[in-house]
Amino acid sequence: MLNILYSSQGGVLRMERNEPVEVTCPQCQYTEIIYMPKEEVPKCPDCSTRMLIRELLREGKSC
Repeated sequence: MLNILYSSQGGVLRMERNEPVEVTCPQCQYTEIIYMPKEEVPKCPDCSTRMLIRELLREGKSC
């Protein structure tokens, strides 16, 4: 389970475990799987745009 701690201003302080996350480029739709918080969200290798988190990849999903 991924535990995210929030500050009183609503910002994310830290994630306690390395979790697989699917990131995608908003311009060319290139996708990649990274592990957060171990890796930073990368830039797209094709168009150098900052990639966005698309989905947290977990074994069990909530409805």
